[in-house]
Amino acid sequence: MAYSYITAKLNQSIVENAGHRKNDFIASCKFDSRFCSPANFSYLHNHKYGNCYTFNHQNENTTQKTKFPGPGHGLVLELFINQGQYVANLAPEAGARVVIHKKGTMPFPEDEGIAVMPGQSISIGIRQVTYNRLQPPHGTCSDSQMTTDYYAKYKGTTLSKLSCLKSCYQDLILETCKCAAPFYYIIENGTICNMTNNVTEECVNHLPQTVPDRYKLCDDLCPQPCSETRYELHSSQAMWPSDQYESYLLQRLKQTNALYIKVDNSQKEFAKIQIYYQDLIYQEITEQKSYESMNLISDFGGQLGLWLGLSAITIGEFCSFLCSMCHSLPSACRSTKTRLTKTSPVSPLQPATLEEMYDDVSKLAIYDLPDIAVPAKLN
Repeated sequence: MAYSYITAKLNQSIVENAGHRKNDFIASCKFDSRFCSPANFSYLHNHKYGNCYTFNHQNENTTQKTKFPGPGHGLVLELFINQGQYVANLAPEAGARVVIHKKGTMPFPEDEGIAVMPGQSISIGIRQVTYNRLQPPHGTCSDSQMTTDYYAKYKGTTLSKLSCLKSCYQDLILETCKCAAPFYYIIENGTICNMTNNVTEECVNHLPQTVPDRYKLCDDLCPQPCSETRYELHSSQAMWPSDQYESYLLQRLKQTNALYIKVDNSQKEFAKIQIYYQDLIYQEITEQKSYESMNLISDFGGQLGLWLGLSAITIGEFCSFLCSMCHSLPSACRSTKTRLTKTSPVSPLQPATLEEMYDDVSKLAIYDLPDIAVPAKLN
């Protein structure tokens, strides 16, 4: 807290020159198997870690790109820690802090990132993940904040929830403590909170307990952006440099900077970082409506068909059947009536008696046979 208060009152150029400068900090740089230099890095001050440097900064004219995955096509840095220049009361840890973020967004090393310790080589494989969120009433995202984002307004970065929250907390501190916290963005000509004063420090640090409702309101005023890009990190470490490589490393680096000549133990003063794409495949996570109007219609038809045995097609077929029945019923009635008027009932047959059978036989006519001529026998 004391360091942030002191550096906030000084000019940024003085703070940069008094800190670890990039020409000394970056001992070696390669990107996509080609050499780069400290000139490819832009300065950024952090209230906790001091001088920070950004590769592929948004203000650079050219953007460094790679078309292949793997460690050989990423960013490789050899960093000089220079523990001899550390201030005892301000630097309890030795090493560096790495934050990987989308170009144009504000990095916050104190909240994000990976710590790199001296004497190690860390490999960080990254994969891009894009989040697409739903707007109200189905979601809570918004492309505009309901409070002022000082980082986006004055530094030209894109909106993010974290930068908005820090800006909202700064407004709350200004309102409650009548000063600006040195670890948030400070508006020009603003009164800086003296964090060496116990009363002021207590006022700033106990805001969640002092005004809990107002503090929680910042979360509602800073919704998640509807589209956001992040990077999944997969890291691994190894001891660096090895015993056999150490002498060669010191000999090579001492030829580049006179500051490295006094270094005897490279494992306490140097660290190596490799940052690369694991593969050129990105992941996209999109929120969708859990229940739409089409789902309601579909479920209603399914339930109707299940419990009543009906569907839209069945109802149409049933109506068509009724129409056909109504159309054919009068024709059937007319044809039946016509057949009844033209026909009469047939009386049943009775068996004949013996007398009747005898009379029928006596009435039979007896016919004589015709004369048949027989030829005479020839002698």
